[in-house]
Amino acid sequence: MPRNNRALPKFHQSAFPAKAGISSNNSFPPSCGRAREGESGAMLLYILLGVALLGALYFTFSKSQGPSSSLSSKGSAKTASSQIIEYSQQLETSVQKIISSGYSEGQITFNSANGPLYDVAQCPDTGCKVYNKIPYMIPDIKWLDTSQSASSRYKEWFATAQTCVPGIGTGGSGCQSDPNSAKDLIVFLLYLKKDICMEINKSLNIPNNGDDAPSQSGSSAFHTTYQRFGGGFIGSSGKVIPAVSRASSGCLKSLSSTPPSGTYFFYKVLLAR
Repeated sequence: MPRNNRALPKFHQSAFPAKAGISSNNSFPPSCGRAREGESGAMLLYILLGVALLGALYFTFSKSQGPSSSLSSKGSAKTASSQIIEYSQQLETSVQKIISSGYSEGQITFNSANGPLYDVAQCPDTGCKVYNKIPYMIPDIKWLDTSQSASSRYKEWFATAQTCVPGIGTGGSGCQSDPNSAKDLIVFLLYLKKDICMEINKSLNIPNNGDDAPSQSGSSAFHTTYQRFGGGFIGSSGKVIPAVSRASSGCLKSLSSTPPSGTYFFYKVLLAR
């Protein structure tokens, strides 16, 4: 069949009239632009409102967290004080068991595998070893003032006989100058944090000094050589001045040179003489 080569008619855009409200150049009517501006304004308002609500929520949450954080800190200090007091009492019981088993005072030793080194020359067997009856507990670093980490006997249960407590045993107010027989065997935990020190006193019913622990001044708590107990009781020594008369344990703030002034220390009499 012969192909029809007749040209098709050309159609112009003008032949199809634009629908009402829509221009031929696809532009939107003015009312649509105003609607979009209104939507943008509403969206910005919602965003600002959301930011304000988040800020209020954060403030409320932070405020509610404040007291609980404080309580958590107090709770930690109370837990630490309980552990320190309880362990010192276990040490006292261990020492008393050694004495009641027939060993002499000079045979008591605090040497242990994971603790500080003590002289054990006078201890003939394991029966006179304090830490054979209870394990040595390394003090928790969280209990201590880390600024004193280079100081003598840091992070150590320090047992010494170069000290005494007036009214405990035979020692009087000048027990630091009394004969050897008046010296007591005392364990110290030095460089404690202030809040833990104060919590210890609360647990022992020892009054604190306002917002601070009671202080010790006028005398070093023990001899300046920081000598660990090796079986001998030293005549010339320091003395602990308790906040409560004849208190066999407690926590004090040092205002003397030993331990360093401004630091806090716990003491516990293990053997009164």
